[in-house]
Amino acid sequence: MSAVIGGSITPSSLAMETLASRHGVPQITMAGARILTEPVKEWLFSVTESDVMSASVIYEHMKSEGINRIALLSSSAGFGRAARETFLDEAGKYNVEVVMDETYAKGDSDMTAQLTRIRGNADVQAIINLDAGNQPAIVVRNYVALGIDAPMYTSHSMAAPEFPSLAGQAAEGVRMNAPIMLVAEQLPQSSTEYKMGVAFRELYRERYGHVPNTFAGYGHDALLLLVDAIRRAESSDPVAIRDSLEQTRDLVGLTSTLTFAPNNHGGVFEQSSSRMVEIRDGGFVLID
Repeated sequence: MSAVIGGSITPSSLAMETLASRHGVPQITMAGARILTEPVKEWLFSVTESDVMSASVIYEHMKSEGINRIALLSSSAGFGRAARETFLDEAGKYNVEVVMDETYAKGDSDMTAQLTRIRGNADVQAIINLDAGNQPAIVVRNYVALGIDAPMYTSHSMAAPEFPSLAGQAAEGVRMNAPIMLVAEQLPQSSTEYKMGVAFRELYRERYGHVPNTFAGYGHDALLLLVDAIRRAESSDPVAIRDSLEQTRDLVGLTSTLTFAPNNHGGVFEQSSSRMVEIRDGGFVLID
């Protein structure tokens, strides 16, 4: 085996990394938790914006909206647990105060109790839900049922058409950071990102009958990165591929522009690769 692409979530990516490292095989993950690439793992590379970037984009947007006191509501497992630590660590850099920090367990089917406590705190100006999978749909349905006025944010982990489909009307108004591919049609038509994103979305729709989600874009970029590294290495040897991956510079993908280095295996650097969007009429609309 020359290389492996996967996984798409943090726990499976870490499990795969153990084996990839043991056998000296380059691994390209589509998960973005900071713990995947900090500290650098010799054989593991990520094509996804990290939870550090997610925190930066969301906190910068909040600052522009005059929001500086928030509640975190996070899963205690997987991405939610990792992202919670990052958002807590990064808050002070943006003069954001986390006035409430609530969690729920994997598999919980109702978060009304946590949200009721948040609703009772008059200092909370906004809520950030950190999780992946189906539970954020439950969170926003509970949030709407309680009539909470503070805006709801989530991260790029939920930037996919499946989220508003699962949550229904309750998803309206939810804000999140998302890779530019998700809103390609709303970008300047002269940009490379517009041309690549629109072409990919049209081809994907023709093939599968629906628009691609974010992870389809990550999968595209992971394969693009690997093929580019193999071509430059002129070899399928795992060590040569790993070294070539570290030498990647300004590789334009669907979701971001990728640059790596020996001391940085998280290839997304520019915050412009991730933009703030809001769900309106079941779709994603740029708001920055």
